[in-house]
Amino acid sequence: MCDLAGNVAEWVEDCYQGSYDGAPSDGSARESCDTYGGNTKVTRSGGFRWNAEYLMSAARGDNYPGNYSDITGARCCRTP
Repeated sequence: MCDLAGNVAEWVEDCYQGSYDGAPSDGSARESCDTYGGNTKVTRSGGFRWNAEYLMSAARGDNYPGNYSDITGARCCRTP
């Protein structure tokens, strides 16, 4: 897949936490949303209106699932 950076930030399944401390070691999603931002979910990468420093896959933020915007979306994927 090419040229996806900067399109939209993507929602992921994980509940947002300020760090990776206590994250599942098997790579599964963190499902407990009780310590940092209530029920905020992780967004990855950046949308087309974000600064260039956020246009990498390692960039992460948080948002409430009910918040809609033109710079947050989803990507289809499959397990290889």
